[in-house]
Amino acid sequence: EHVKKEAPATEFLYVGTENGLESQIVPKAKIPFKTIKIQGFKRSLSPQNFKTIYLFLTSINKAKKIIREFQPDVVIGTGGYVSGAVVYAAHQLKIPTIIHEQNSIPGMTNKFLSRYVDKIAICFPDVASFFPKEKTILTGNPRGQEVVTVEKSAIL
Repeated sequence: EHVKKEAPATEFLYVGTENGLESQIVPKAKIPFKTIKIQGFKRSLSPQNFKTIYLFLTSINKAKKIIREFQPDVVIGTGGYVSGAVVYAAHQLKIPTIIHEQNSIPGMTNKFLSRYVDKIAICFPDVASFFPKEKTILTGNPRGQEVVTVEKSAIL
């Protein structure tokens, strides 16, 4: 929202999953949307994890195709399995990458990506200890303007 206001020519592309909540929300916001097929790891030993590895590897190739078509100046990931494939693919294509960790304890995907990305944006100072110092910047959590300008009476 803020970027569009400051730089109206900026184009965005959101990459998500076909069945994820984003597949309904993002198109309604009139943001171009592409999908890749991926799933998360099971936290225990499971044969499903072999499928997850296969899907991750194939999703990197699909993400590369999407990235080559869109030709972004930067790829930003916010965690999650889709983000892992897309940001890693961008890294392999030598496109600048940023991850944004919004939680007080980093997720598995952002921990994995931290060694490949150019910059790591964090919301909480304590999270910096999980990431390389030279890449990490405290940004807080960007919010939509409608959240920032809520009247006090609307909260009470």
